[in-house]
Amino acid sequence: MSLRSLTVIAALLLSASYAAAGDVTGQVLVNGQPVAGANLNFRRSSGGGGGVTELNDGTDAGGNFTTTVTPNNVYDMTIVPAPGTHALVTTIPSVVIGAAVNNLGTIALPDGVLLSGRCVDAFGLGIASVNVDVIDAGGVNIALAGDMTDATGHFSVAAPAGIVEVRFDTTLVVGPLLAPRTLAVTLGADVALGDVVLAPGFVVSALVRRLSGNTAVSDVEVDVFDSVSGALLYTPSDNTDAAGFVDFVVPAGTFDIQFTPPFALHLVGQELNNHVVAGSATLGTLLLQNGVVLSGTVTGFDGSIHGGVDVDVDID
Repeated sequence: MSLRSLTVIAALLLSASYAAAGDVTGQVLVNGQPVAGANLNFRRSSGGGGGVTELNDGTDAGGNFTTTVTPNNVYDMTIVPAPGTHALVTTIPSVVIGAAVNNLGTIALPDGVLLSGRCVDAFGLGIASVNVDVIDAGGVNIALAGDMTDATGHFSVAAPAGIVEVRFDTTLVVGPLLAPRTLAVTLGADVALGDVVLAPGFVVSALVRRLSGNTAVSDVEVDVFDSVSGALLYTPSDNTDAAGFVDFVVPAGTFDIQFTPPFALHLVGQELNNHVVAGSATLGTLLLQNGVVLSGTVTGFDGSIHGGVDVDVDID
């Protein structure tokens, strides 16, 4: 047999070994009770993408699973409980899939608080496909199971206890345009929000460019505030794209709209105050001029440094 043939065989054997399937087994519980119908998702710990095959990737009535994963590798395993249960979505890092069965034993999922409700329009009709997100006090977007409203507008998700911001994203809703919204909620015991009314929405668009050279400015952050209350509105996908274009959806009202370019560009932001929205409209082209960096340190009379001080600059 030639050296070339031996090399080809060795490569085939190595490839077959790498692509081999392995089993991982265990039992999923919450508060000592089996978690049935949980889904198991595997992603390479090294950050690799697809190419993963999973067989029997769910728990049975007793919370047990024996899942076959191809190819052998090291994975982060995410357990997604069935919607409507108190168990929280949990990721177990660095699960080894190899020739031997990896028995993870008993996996105790954290217990959460159920947050439920129904998204409706101004006529009280349920709205399907509203994406529900829960943001904790640290700004972390909590992984949720069943975070999309069903055909009747209902949702039920489990989240950790605490003060959270609940976001209702209408981007995927089919039908009349609706404005996204948020609610501040304290989760202690289970919370039923009842009907969450989503107002009719209107598209506001703009094009942001440099005053010097008239080139597009990407990644400009747009913030929309209620002119009366000062409350910040929830506007998903509110950064300019590579062409400097941005559009977002808001309800009818009067708003202060801020355009904040990336600091590294040293461009001066703009703010449109008391802008009335009564229908979909364009703000036209906003031209940002070159700026200079103003820096300093705010201290008290005793020399102590003060953080969180709001600095405003007025131009005469």
